[in-house]
Amino acid sequence: DKKLSLGLLIFFIGIIILGCLYCYVRSTLGFHNDEEYYVSKYR
Repeated sequence: DKKLSLGLLIFFIGIIILGCLYCYVRSTLGFHNDEEYYVSKYR
């Protein structure tokens, strides 16, 4: 039981880290211009 919950915890932490890395790489490569476009479109 403890092993399972620990595995799930590590799994979710890994997903969160991957999500942050994904957003960071996207913004570094200049894809944030798309987000600015969407924000200005819905403003």
